Amino acid sequence: MRREAAETAANRAWRHPGQVVGCWDGAVEPDPAMLRYQTSGAFWESVEAAGITLLVTREYEHLLIAMSVTGGKPLVSYLTLPHPSGIAVDRRRRLVHVASTRNPNQIWDLAAVDDVLPRKDAGRTRVQVPTLMPMRSRLFPGSLYIHDLALVGERLHANAVGHNSVIRISDDGFESCSIDVSC
Repeated sequence: MRREAAETAANRAWRHPGQVVGCWDGAVEPDPAMLRYQTSGAFWESVEAAGITLLVTREYEHLLIAMSVTGGKPLVSYLTLPHPSGIAVDRRRRLVHVASTRNPNQIWDLAAVDDVLPRKDAGRTRVQVPTLMPMRSRLFPGSLYIHDLALVGERLHANAVGHNSVIRISDDGFESCSIDVSC
């Protein structure tokens, strides 16, 4: 009986996409107090007028928060990630890069999904508003402690706090750069 219960629990583990993406069991349900907010002035009106989605990282709460206005109403969503910090938006490639400052460090690539493939078992589902979805995560072991990200030209760079340096990120790793050398 004990073995069956353990197998059932194991079969249920890692089924929620939030747990899989965040790589941890507690990623699905953050404390609701961490999602409470208060605005002042014309905050939502300004977001709506700019026609943007404002992205905010809350590093120690392990949250990436997206705030926008859809149909005249505030829309707030979140993704739990381990220690998210810096964000860089690559408009040309339509990607958002998010640094995850844990060891191993990660850089998450998110892209807006505005359509889904049809499924025989679910019918056609329409996406109401484009939704940022994780497309890739790159792992960087060691003591980099990546915090901030920036696009310099078309190349992604990060500050590696653990090495007091700037690194250039590529699809297959990174290379060190110095401040006085263009990388």
